[in-house]
Amino acid sequence: MADSSHIPWRQGDFVVVPRSLLSLKLSPSELRVWLALASFCYDTDTCWPSHAAMIADRLPPGTSASTIRKAKRGLERKGLLVTEERHTGSGRETSSVYRIMAPVQTARGGRRNGPPPQAVSPPLEEEKRRRATKRRKGTHAVIDEMMGELE
Repeated sequence: MADSSHIPWRQGDFVVVPRSLLSLKLSPSELRVWLALASFCYDTDTCWPSHAAMIADRLPPGTSASTIRKAKRGLERKGLLVTEERHTGSGRETSSVYRIMAPVQTARGGRRNGPPPQAVSPPLEEEKRRRATKRRKGTHAVIDEMMGELE
């Protein structure tokens, strides 16, 4: 049973992760910083959040600026991050612009970023399971789910 701090997968605010990223050796901090930066990119491959914004809104409490800097250096060495420093007209340093990069999928016996695999169970069985799950949820949950699908 999920507690109130979690929501179903379909209702979340997401960051798309390339499958090829999962095969790389990244430290936990590097992965978190890459994901945090990607979450600021929205419809482009660049963003410019400050360390304070990343710590306040995207990273676990207690994450330090030095951890972010170290993770960014590691991501740059691995080719997953390109950093462009910026300065104001008076020469004062401001937040950098970050370009998020994704590794190219190699042909290690898997697909090359193709379509997802087909469902294992036949569609009819999936529909039966979905209906049975809805019956167990209760009327209000089903209505809320249907309203969410209409939005």
